[in-house]
Amino acid sequence: MSQTLLFSSPETLIDDEGEAVYHPAFFSSDEADAYFELCNEVNWRQDKIRIYGQEHNIPRETAWFSIDGISYTYSGLDMYPEPFPDFISEINERIKTKLGYEFNSVLLNKYRNGEDKVSWHADDEPELGESVDVASISL
Repeated sequence: MSQTLLFSSPETLIDDEGEAVYHPAFFSSDEADAYFELCNEVNWRQDKIRIYGQEHNIPRETAWFSIDGISYTYSGLDMYPEPFPDFISEINERIKTKLGYEFNSVLLNKYRNGEDKVSWHADDEPELGESVDVASISL
């Protein structure tokens, strides 16, 4: 499985809220495939949320990891962390080396089919701090 690159070098997108930088070749195709396969070893969970008094399955599976043991709550869901697996530590080190950022927590989202999704949202939960840096990696 491989993707066609739309851009050959990092593209910077700037809006009123901040900056987003797209790195199309951050991983080689082989590296991305290998990390994708390692995601099969993750303990995925599918939670339910209450919307307008009705309970619904969240349309994706998730897993929360933290090297600092940080719990995370969003949409009324309490996420208790597991330690970073080796492959997440490798990705985190690569981000630190190439971009200068190091992350202490990771939320994995597994989109199983064309029906799974995440809605427009803000990563502004108090436990994340005043300023939140987000790295988003698609495999």
